[in-house]
Amino acid sequence: MFLRLNCKTTLLSLLLCLLLPLWGDAVAASKSDDVVSKSENALGLGEGDLQRQKVKEVVPHRIAIMPATGEGEHGVREDIRTAIHNHLSSLTFDVIKPFIIDSRITRMQEQGLAVDKLSPEELATRFDVNGLLYLHVDKVEKLYVAAYAHYKINITASLYSAKDKKIIWKSSQSVVERAGGISLNPLGILATAITSASILGDSVRIMLTDKLGREIAALIPTPKGRGDVIAPPKLFLASSNAVEGPFGMGMEVKVGAKAEPGLIVTVDLGDKLKKLPLLEVEKGKYIASIVVKEGYDAQKLVPHLLLINPKSRSRLEWDIPGRIDIDTVPPEQVQHVMANPLLHAIQLSWQPLKQSGGNLKYLVERLSQNGEVTAFPKTAVSTFTDNDVVIGETYHYRITAIDSAGNRGLSAPVAMMAMNPGPTKISGLIEVDAELYSFGSPYMITGSLRVMPKVTLLVHAGVFLQLNEHSKFEVLGALQVDGDKKNPVHIEGDGWELKFKSGQRSLLKYLKVSGAHTKLIVDGKVDIQQSSFTGVYQPEPLPTKILHIPQNIAAALSLHTVDHRKMKKGLSILSGAQLKIDHVLVQGYEIGLFVDGGKLSAADSRFLDNEIGLWVQGNSHLSSEKLRFANNRVHAKSSLPLRLDRSFFAENNFLSLLGKVQGKAKINWKKSVTGEDDRQTWLMQQVRQFGSKIATEGFPAAALEMNQTLQAISGEDSQFIKEVLETLRSGTLPRKHQAASATALKLFLNKHYHKDKQLKFWLQEVDVGLSASTTHSNLYMRQRADSKLKMDFMRNRLPGVSPFKYRRLARSIDIASYTPLTFLLYNAKDRSRKRGWFLRATYNHKIDPLLVQEGLIKRPPSNVLISLLAKDSSVVSALLREKNLRVDTLIGNAVNKEAFAQAAMLGSQLLIQVVKIAQQGKSGLSSRLVQVSGRIELGLYDVKKQVNIKSFYAESSGVGFSENEAEGKMMKSAVKKIENELLNTLFAYDSKQDDSKK
Repeated sequence: MFLRLNCKTTLLSLLLCLLLPLWGDAVAASKSDDVVSKSENALGLGEGDLQRQKVKEVVPHRIAIMPATGEGEHGVREDIRTAIHNHLSSLTFDVIKPFIIDSRITRMQEQGLAVDKLSPEELATRFDVNGLLYLHVDKVEKLYVAAYAHYKINITASLYSAKDKKIIWKSSQSVVERAGGISLNPLGILATAITSASILGDSVRIMLTDKLGREIAALIPTPKGRGDVIAPPKLFLASSNAVEGPFGMGMEVKVGAKAEPGLIVTVDLGDKLKKLPLLEVEKGKYIASIVVKEGYDAQKLVPHLLLINPKSRSRLEWDIPGRIDIDTVPPEQVQHVMANPLLHAIQLSWQPLKQSGGNLKYLVERLSQNGEVTAFPKTAVSTFTDNDVVIGETYHYRITAIDSAGNRGLSAPVAMMAMNPGPTKISGLIEVDAELYSFGSPYMITGSLRVMPKVTLLVHAGVFLQLNEHSKFEVLGALQVDGDKKNPVHIEGDGWELKFKSGQRSLLKYLKVSGAHTKLIVDGKVDIQQSSFTGVYQPEPLPTKILHIPQNIAAALSLHTVDHRKMKKGLSILSGAQLKIDHVLVQGYEIGLFVDGGKLSAADSRFLDNEIGLWVQGNSHLSSEKLRFANNRVHAKSSLPLRLDRSFFAENNFLSLLGKVQGKAKINWKKSVTGEDDRQTWLMQQVRQFGSKIATEGFPAAALEMNQTLQAISGEDSQFIKEVLETLRSGTLPRKHQAASATALKLFLNKHYHKDKQLKFWLQEVDVGLSASTTHSNLYMRQRADSKLKMDFMRNRLPGVSPFKYRRLARSIDIASYTPLTFLLYNAKDRSRKRGWFLRATYNHKIDPLLVQEGLIKRPPSNVLISLLAKDSSVVSALLREKNLRVDTLIGNAVNKEAFAQAAMLGSQLLIQVVKIAQQGKSGLSSRLVQVSGRIELGLYDVKKQVNIKSFYAESSGVGFSENEAEGKMMKSAVKKIENELLNTLFAYDSKQDDSKK
């Protein structure tokens, strides 16, 4: 059984590894590779030796070496191609550089040309050559056993002549290395210890590819009769220490060559390192050693040699196989370093860095109180536990990221005291900065605990503090509570006191204070976020008010998403004090927010279930925006002018709202939540309710109630509606005037709904014979109104559509079912006829998706961007683009955090994944046909929330002359089955986004 080489190599293997560099070329010569050669020309010549085959055809002199195909990784195939290019360049060929060929291939592909389908003649013309050399890698076989390496490469090379239009030479070459090891230093100048099978494999591969190039050059027929060609310098071997990379700052990149003596040899290492000289250290042996400096960065760099004979001025260019990585960019600084106490240990954790290329390791160093520095072994994970600690001693740590090139990032420090687990008793004075961890919970505070001035007490997430009765917690410095949503900080106990009295700012995040008869005194600067207080009150002289800022104290208090409940009174702001609230819930108080001479800034806050939500009096200064009021007996009350800007009220009756805004408090309708004059919003609500009131109360009573509401709303629009309603109610005018008034009402309603286009109002005049009963005549009138509505809608919404499509639409879409408002405006008898006018409203935005699916209208461009994972999504992508939906494609298959992050970067709101499960079989129709049956699963995800909104499933099959054709038909058929459900979901989401923006 073969075992791969690892760090625990057997003793024999280790000895072999140590002896490998000493074997050098001797091993290669004595136990070197076996070369198997088979060559033939266009006339069918048999096996040959290492001499070039003679061919009758004229050998092309200007050739292009095509990209190698076949087995092996792309980098392996490119190294073989590079080696062959190097050796052929030393002959009488004019070889086009591979990167020029590749760039021309790329341009052809961009022009839509399939390069693999072009004829050799056309390729030769496009490359401006008269010969093509095709390479196919037949086999790449590698095997490692301890320090032994077996590496075999087999290729087939074919030379095509554009003049003769055929292959004039073909050869299959195999090179194999079966040595116990091979020196990485064939020149005797690049000493490298072989320590792993991966490095050994790279080294062997580079050597073998060079040998392959040499063998092909020895066998290929060369062009004759080129008297202008001067023989280039002779190069026997070129090498680098690429296998030691990547190279960081201060490391050495070595390049060596063995060639004829007396040459000028230079090497290019990318754009920043050009024409670096190689010194001739011995006769015919050249070497360059380049020390890496900052800014030399390069990836997959191929060293490019230039050899010049100063006598003949001939030159030779040579690319050395084996790509070099130079990296001088240090990793980022480690972030979010945390230290947590364990039982007799300290655990460190940090956020792992996302370094391109990976292979990051972290160095953890410790400084003890006695000044001793300890460096721990490097680790690849983002946690470390120090088990060698003394309880009560504080240790300072620093974590440094180091990449594979040896570059070091900035160190991240953290300190921690080794401590025992809780419960922990604390009291007295805190005179230096201190921290409380959840490991020590619960912390029992007895007597008094005082944070002294200019001192910060940091309380970490998950800490529990238990205060005894009559105990005091006083903050003269700063208290920083750092809880989070899953692990808030709890302070519990009855009858204790918490007091802030400091010029420093305290920050309380995710703090939950609970108990009974707890005193809270704020005489300083405190920011409270995502916190709640239960059973907390302010002591005398205001025993029922919490978070009171004392009179004549220039304090500043900010509250964010604070939940104050179960108290008689809420927040109180008196003269000289300032309060800023943001996203605050004030619920269940007699007085939710009381301002008397202080300064208050309130935004995005809610007042629910209070007797009085907001009460302002005295010489107060108040700014408010986006306040929401619901279920209060009185929403707002003020003794001085108070404007409520951009506020929302839950009442659905305008008259009841007016009674809940008292004193000099006024609603600023022009700065409402909707950004429009909310009086019209109220007006439209009343109009929508008007139809149901007619059905229950009758037309006169409903119109009278409507007019009472309109009396409280000033403006020309409300006056106009009052006149229209009065005209319709009285019925005293001739029918034509009544009809004109009803039409004016329809036009008015459409005028005020044209911005959002959600409702479209219609007026249908219909009549029936008096011979029918009342019930049947009303039903028939409604049916006639429905039919007229359908025709009016189609003529208005679909101008120019043929009657045939009208009939198809009538069968597939019931317009009347999308009518939220229907009532009879006027009903009259005229001799033998009964006549009436129906006022209707349709939801156009709900009907439009159906019209889109019928192909009758083209959907306007969507505001929603949809990302599709690339695999199997082409059919779905084509469908969505056809329906005018915005689509972008992501690289990848799985729905994960990376996919959501990519979609978010593109600005997408939705993500779609298509999973195909298909099975191929023979069709029963013909043996030449292929049948594919399968199932698709389509998942629709919300990018922001990273949750699945809906999933769609369909099964289908397809038949074609190829698997791809059959599979494509199967996919199209399956997507067709879920098309309506998918589009309805996407259109509904798009409309919802439009509504939310408005």
